[in-house]
Amino acid sequence: MYLAIQMNALNSRPPPGSTWMCLRDMHLSDAIQRRLLLSGTLYQRKTNHSEQCFSDFFFGCGQNNQGPFGNTAGVIGLGRHPLSIISQTAPKYGKYFSYCPPSTSSQTGYLTLGKIGLSNNEGMNYQYSPNRSAFKTIIDSMTVITRLPPKAYSTLRDEFKQMMLKYPTTPRHPILDMCYDLSGHGYVTIPVITIVFGGNVRVDLAPSGIVIVISSTRFCLAFSANDYEIDVGIFRNTQQKTLEVVYDVGRGYLGFGPSGCK
Repeated sequence: MYLAIQMNALNSRPPPGSTWMCLRDMHLSDAIQRRLLLSGTLYQRKTNHSEQCFSDFFFGCGQNNQGPFGNTAGVIGLGRHPLSIISQTAPKYGKYFSYCPPSTSSQTGYLTLGKIGLSNNEGMNYQYSPNRSAFKTIIDSMTVITRLPPKAYSTLRDEFKQMMLKYPTTPRHPILDMCYDLSGHGYVTIPVITIVFGGNVRVDLAPSGIVIVISSTRFCLAFSANDYEIDVGIFRNTQQKTLEVVYDVGRGYLGFGPSGCK
């Protein structure tokens, strides 16, 4: 059974039998979602077919979704907010989770709550970095194209262009301004791009995190520039593909495991 919750229940658990409706507008990047907040029970089914449940779990049902995420079934909150799945399952999993975005829609990624994911990947070279970098950056698993400060992006674009001189360029593709025509090239070599986080943590991107395939004969550099230097950089899910991204929210650390999924 699911119950609509009162507005004042957002900062506390809903009283038994609560039936007041709570509507909230959620602004997600360039999308808007109006949600009805409910309380119910969350079930997690593990690969060994066992189940765990969390009673009085808060979740939202989209009622008027707009923008590029309008047709999605829902969005899982992985932040520090009390309503996120991480905060609500913290008594069991300790605000520790990991995920791996697959390289294509035909591959399989995962989201793991707790530390169990690491025990299944022994031998991986996990590198941890405090939440700081040369310019302010957030890690975003929902949106697609990584955004860099204009100067940083210009440097990356110019170096990439210099190393791709043997491939002809094509007109830009919406927000991507460095695109190439691969007609007649059976084998394509692209430069390696390494993201360096605070503490000199170096993360080599997979090819699927460097370029986006537009068609069978065209791809584009999968980065874009922010409007202003003071804008926060965003490390988005294209660049995270095949990485196991590990969050230790309690300590404020991130980990990156190469080849976490295909």
